[in-house]
Amino acid sequence: MDTKYSVTFIDNHDSGRSDDGHNHSRFTGNVLAAYAFILSNPGVPCVWQNHWNYNDYKQKIKELIEARKDVELHSESDVEVITTQNNLYVAKSTGFNGSLIVKIGNGNYNAPEDYTLKTFGDDYAVWTKVESSYKNIKEITIRFYNESDKWGNINIHAWDIQKNLTTWPGEAMTKLDNNWYSYTFKNIRGNLNIVINSGDEQTLDINNIVANSCFSLSNNKDINGKYYYKSVNCGDGSQSDPIKVQFKNDISWDKTYLYSWDIEGEPITGSWPGTELTKLENDWYSFEFDSSIEFINIIFSNGSGTQTADILGVTQSSCYIFTSPDALPSIADCSTVDKITNEEEENFIIYPNPTSGTLNIEGVDINYNKVVITDITGKEIKIKYLNSTNATLNIEELENGIYLIYLKGKNLKSDIYKIIKK
Repeated sequence: MDTKYSVTFIDNHDSGRSDDGHNHSRFTGNVLAAYAFILSNPGVPCVWQNHWNYNDYKQKIKELIEARKDVELHSESDVEVITTQNNLYVAKSTGFNGSLIVKIGNGNYNAPEDYTLKTFGDDYAVWTKVESSYKNIKEITIRFYNESDKWGNINIHAWDIQKNLTTWPGEAMTKLDNNWYSYTFKNIRGNLNIVINSGDEQTLDINNIVANSCFSLSNNKDINGKYYYKSVNCGDGSQSDPIKVQFKNDISWDKTYLYSWDIEGEPITGSWPGTELTKLENDWYSFEFDSSIEFINIIFSNGSGTQTADILGVTQSSCYIFTSPDALPSIADCSTVDKITNEEEENFIIYPNPTSGTLNIEGVDINYNKVVITDITGKEIKIKYLNSTNATLNIEELENGIYLIYLKGKNLKSDIYKIIKK
């Protein structure tokens, strides 16, 4: 089950009873311990108004809510079960601003010293550890190529895992040269989700964006009149490289299949369960679609009953990690999955990518004598001359964003690769 869609509650207006007072519920167990559990876990926990209004519960429920808010727990927070016994359950949940530990039961448990006891009661306790600089807060720039001036006004509406970042129809994107529009979002928590619109028309939801990206409109609409979108080259607005999807499953299925279909519902990789994928050396599975395909829907499965949920509207290369059966997989940053490499043609690698300042290049052919870094328009912004097959570049002075890199020699030029400075 996908936790981000899970609504949890102890009782509600349908299941609760009021024959013996407004505080009574059909649940006859430890109400506060039950709230400690749901308020310390992912999903969308709800508090029954009758419980909230009951004086014996209200203050303790309030303290549990405050603990959740302190560490900014959310619907997709990670959970680590520390122990389960007949009389004890302990788990740690990680939010955007720290983590909390919940203990349920009458067994003994001592939280680590760096955790603070936030609230406790009969057979439950919650400790918190606040860490203000959460690593997954980031900045992402979205660019939109308004081909042939199809739309007059370009707005962008956005939300992250925690909240709406704009109010519909969103913020006006800044007009650049050559039909490009741009907008930068800061302090994004988790992945970015957007809708690009003209006020009257709009794209479908563009979900799970993890880095700077460029989009344009497809020529097709769905049955509700919303435009399909496509990922495009950030330089000239042309179609990006072919869509490549990568998948990792720590459960180790015997076989892994990819089933896919297009806008019209027509299969792309054959009838169910689709194409069997070959396992790579790094334990990932990979499949690259034909360059003519702009929009796909996919399912990964083991071919014998276990599968992911439908992954809809894929328009750019993406990486996924299996979570649980029939649930959406988690999104991985593809730039951290592999080092950039072209073993057949050039046999050099560039890493780490993304980088905060240093790039290493190894295995350079002796016929190349310099490294060139450009912005996404192709303008040269940094050149380093080579005197060996390995080199290190410092790009700390560059602003965060997407850049292009390639090698040059006399009458020789390598393929161009994308790097991310963060």
